[in-house]
Amino acid sequence: MTAQPMDDRDLLSILKQEEVDASSYYSSELAHKQADAMDRYNAELYGDEVEGRSKFVSQDLENTVQTIMPHIMRLFMQDDELLTVDDDVNDITEIEQHVKSYLLHIFFKDNPGETICHDFVWDGLVQRIGIVRVAVEDPKPQPPKEYHGLTPDQAMRFVEDPEFEIIEQTNNEGSFDLKVKRTPKAKQFVIEAVAPEEFAITTRSKSIDEAGYHRLKQEVYIADLAREFPDSAGELDPTGAHATDDQQDDLDSDPRKQARFDSENYDTNGGQSHEQQRRTVDLLTEWIRIDFDGDGVVELRQVKRVGNTILENIIVEHSELVEWSPSRIPHKAIGRSVADQICELQKAATVVTRTYFDGLGQSLMPRTVVNQQQLADPSVLDQIIDRDIGDTIPINGDARSAIAEMPTPDVSQSALAALEHLDQQLEQASGVMRAAQGQNADAVTETADGIRRLQAAANGRIELIGRWAAKGVERIFQRLLKLVVQYQDQPRIIKINGQPMPIDPSTWSEEMTVSVHVGVAGETREEKAQKLSITIAKQEQIMIELSKLGIQPDANPVANLHQYTNALHDLQKCYGMKDADRYFTALPPQFSLGLPPPGQQQDPKALEAQARVQLEQQKAQAQAQLQAQKQQFDQQASSRELEFKEALAAREAETQEQLQSMKLESERQIAQLRITSEQEIARERMAMENQLAYDRMAMEQTLARIKHDDAQEIARSNVAMKSNGSNGISKNRPGGDLSK
Repeated sequence: MTAQPMDDRDLLSILKQEEVDASSYYSSELAHKQADAMDRYNAELYGDEVEGRSKFVSQDLENTVQTIMPHIMRLFMQDDELLTVDDDVNDITEIEQHVKSYLLHIFFKDNPGETICHDFVWDGLVQRIGIVRVAVEDPKPQPPKEYHGLTPDQAMRFVEDPEFEIIEQTNNEGSFDLKVKRTPKAKQFVIEAVAPEEFAITTRSKSIDEAGYHRLKQEVYIADLAREFPDSAGELDPTGAHATDDQQDDLDSDPRKQARFDSENYDTNGGQSHEQQRRTVDLLTEWIRIDFDGDGVVELRQVKRVGNTILENIIVEHSELVEWSPSRIPHKAIGRSVADQICELQKAATVVTRTYFDGLGQSLMPRTVVNQQQLADPSVLDQIIDRDIGDTIPINGDARSAIAEMPTPDVSQSALAALEHLDQQLEQASGVMRAAQGQNADAVTETADGIRRLQAAANGRIELIGRWAAKGVERIFQRLLKLVVQYQDQPRIIKINGQPMPIDPSTWSEEMTVSVHVGVAGETREEKAQKLSITIAKQEQIMIELSKLGIQPDANPVANLHQYTNALHDLQKCYGMKDADRYFTALPPQFSLGLPPPGQQQDPKALEAQARVQLEQQKAQAQAQLQAQKQQFDQQASSRELEFKEALAAREAETQEQLQSMKLESERQIAQLRITSEQEIARERMAMENQLAYDRMAMEQTLARIKHDDAQEIARSNVAMKSNGSNGISKNRPGGDLSK
């Protein structure tokens, strides 16, 4: 049967069912156990306290975790011995060193590595499982910054750099004020610890890598999602048509989050803001193994959705999440925690201690039995009950027959024995022993060797927990290496021990393996320095003994001068000196002391004396070389400072000259524009005057013609009138006398 491709509706239905199944296990069983472990860590009350009795709560879980944490954290401090990188294809030591340095830089510099390790380990010890997310994200715009008094060269760097966008600029006669916004172009590698309530996985999963479904739920701003997924921006409103009606598994209502923030004010609105710019929504990032495209192959898909809206659906090689448990259970993703082994013992210790305190209080202040029939005045009963110090109680009759103390049996020995038994059980369960911490003055053995054996036995379980944590950290670095090889497409320069180091991942292979070594990394500086001191002493002894046989130190087959120098450099690093070259100069590759060849026999004492003299000469030469290098460095620094001042003065002079030239050019252009404008205005005025004169002349000619025509018309009229009078026209005709 051929599989059919799925659409988003089919995928959404499966995702919602898987999410409900995974979340129901967490909310009904695991979540309450994790919340209870958090309460026990915080020494919260059990709820069965009786008024007037002791409310003491033992803090065994917190004390145990705080004792284990320093041992585990010491394993993952940034150190050259923490990581090793092996390339099975190319054996290039320099590339492997670059990979190791860059991975440590991303983890500890670009991300808060120590905080991540702490939260990763702490969640495992208390909450059964620690989760870390390793992902690559597009860079986010940074807030705008203002720069004042920039030189033209400094301002030009912002103009030429494509990562910067100039929002505002002001020119202040030779200096510039800029307001710029930076958006990095390179992708960011994000490593973050995940809160327990944000993670869920199918109940019968063996691990995250083999799980059929697991998810990450995070509260994010709608504005950020709208910028990342603009095509679905209109469907992100949690109150809109695409929102889900199912809100019982909201993050703020999770018992683990409530236990973590029990003493803080709780927001009953679930963190939702009425301001549109601050509204949040729960983003689900889900990983599911499914044949979505119907090609007959089940692949791992990463789906991002908000409610019923699927924002992203892509095929991925692996999940972004890495997990660990301190007490691993085979074939199960979530093991057991230190809290699981201690919580019952802590409750028992709490009950015994409360009983001990109650019994001690009753022994110090025993109860009083009063025979009211023997009291002539019952009003003094209140004074008897009050037990005021030095108070006088007047009674009538025999006080011994009316008042008696009821002694309480002393149970302190039994209680203390029970507490001692519980402490022994706690030591066996956690591996944290009082004698190993220097808390037991009555230790069985007081010898140094006995104490070391006792500490080794006590730290065995802690070491096992550290090794399981190291496996989780190792997977974090392995995922990080794959992301760097896949997504970093341009070189980068970072500083290692104060020296710039160019990093180009384009030449790396994602098949390289990363290993975390907690055995060496877990040693203290004192232990490393002690071992190196022993090694250096042994090297010196070997070089002296073999020099008696005529073997030159640089050709020593057991311990040559180069190895001796390396040991000295490592010893300085143990002392916290980052630049060991300040104290011991590295030898050139072909350095030789010039001792005679092995065939020549010399007096061993003479050889030993010669070797000592040559060693003293070498030290003197090293000191002289160091002094010469210092003088040369001072001269170079002075020369560079002078060159910089001269270059700066030349640049300022050039800038002033450019500004003066620009000013003269601007004035010349303004004058030229003024002359051109005046000429244009004069031409316009002349043209207008000529036009007015022409129009006046034309008007006068028109008026002259009109007057001439009127005169001719009048003359013709007069001639006609005269002609009519001579033809006998009567003056008495209607119309009057025309002559008049």
